[in-house]
Amino acid sequence: MLKFIREGQRWLTALFVVGVGFVFVFFLGLGGPMEGPRPGSIATVGPYNFGFREFERARRVREDELQNQLGAQYDARRFRDTLDDLAVRQLVDDALLAVAAQELGMRVSNREIEHRVENDSGFRNAEGNFDIEAFRNFVDYEYGGERAFLLAQHPGELALKMRRLLLSQPHVSQGEIEHALRRELEQVRLAFVTIDAMPSEALEIDPAAVTEALDGRASDIEARYDSQPQRFNSPEQVHARHILVRVPSESTDAEIEAARERAQDLLARIEAGEDFEVLAREHSEDTASRESGGDLGFFRRGQMVGEFEEAAFGTEPGDVAGPVRSAFGFHLIRVEDRQEAESRSLAEASEELAIELLREDAALNEARVVADAIARDIGEGKPLEEAASARNLEVSRTGLIQRRVDGYIPGLGASSEVLATAFSLEPESSSPRVFQVGNRLALIASLERLPADPDEVAARAEEARETLRVERINSRAATWLNAQRDALLDAGMLEVDLAAVRR
Repeated sequence: MLKFIREGQRWLTALFVVGVGFVFVFFLGLGGPMEGPRPGSIATVGPYNFGFREFERARRVREDELQNQLGAQYDARRFRDTLDDLAVRQLVDDALLAVAAQELGMRVSNREIEHRVENDSGFRNAEGNFDIEAFRNFVDYEYGGERAFLLAQHPGELALKMRRLLLSQPHVSQGEIEHALRRELEQVRLAFVTIDAMPSEALEIDPAAVTEALDGRASDIEARYDSQPQRFNSPEQVHARHILVRVPSESTDAEIEAARERAQDLLARIEAGEDFEVLAREHSEDTASRESGGDLGFFRRGQMVGEFEEAAFGTEPGDVAGPVRSAFGFHLIRVEDRQEAESRSLAEASEELAIELLREDAALNEARVVADAIARDIGEGKPLEEAASARNLEVSRTGLIQRRVDGYIPGLGASSEVLATAFSLEPESSSPRVFQVGNRLALIASLERLPADPDEVAARAEEARETLRVERINSRAATWLNAQRDALLDAGMLEVDLAAVRR
């Protein structure tokens, strides 16, 4: 868990700078000061404590953002764990900012919060006026009253003030801009050859070798076991579909009742024999799952809102539950399948993992014999294509490519080392270095290298200035947040139980 808290900073670039202009405080709301963790808490940061309600609120905001960005490409199942991580990290970092702001003597008045509420477009009616009724409905539903709402906003506002303090303008020189653009816009064209090192499950492994691996490679086996917790320790899961009839937070009692009746009518049609999937495609208001007939895939406890989860895990496969009310509206839930919890200890899985390692070693060794022979030929002056052709290996060629943060090369895969080498090679030269890219070994040659166009460098200078400014801000913010996080961890004042979210 300390690794989770201390690491994983790439998400910060997308959240920290944007967070200043985004009125997140109305929808996240940090918990009020408490002495230590309370039962069912997910995170404790200094005096602040977060339970499932705060987590679900934060997660809902992140999910809405992601849905807006990806549109029809959004897949709730694919991003489930990512959203859990983002929500918890956002809560933790907002609390870190609030703690630091308090230490600097920053304060927040009720009037500041009221001003932000009055200017939030989410609380304005069709005429553009502040809708006090919509605000009260939201506050009553999400927080249980205005007093609780105001208390919850104070630390969020402190975090926002601290963000602004950290975002002072850094200086970016013209030389830095031009250097960054020349690197970004430079292009190369590559040739590459790959040798497959995919392990074969059909390969028989000598039992004596397995015994030796269990003894001599115990740390490797344990590391592999620890890296795949879901494979060996899977909680109870259900596979469900749902139909959602949305109920906006500002809905009147009459509108809520009308939504309930629509859900009830759909249930009657299902009970009369109509196809659940067809009705989901036609009537569900969950855009993420509608096209797949309401399919949510398998999920475990803690991944859905409480009311939905309770109904789904309490329903037998083939049965339909509902209408179930949640913060999103009314759900009809059909459970497709259930998987019972399964747990395998390291001792129980060790032999299987040892065989996997030995099969991978055998495949890699076989591939390396070929790759090393090609590398020797290149070292003796032969071009890559000639060395590969002598072994009946096909040479692939890329189009013009640029540097990428993820190191991706079309047709080959992601490898920052390969891409860095590609830009260091002279045109029409081959590298004798053997790279491992996934389950393949690769060797490369440079076919062409084009410098950046000076006109494009000049045209993009201002855009690059802003990009570098944001990168510098985020680097500064990441360093500062890491230091704050480590200080609280070392003092025993920061605890995160992400497992509680996924039970």
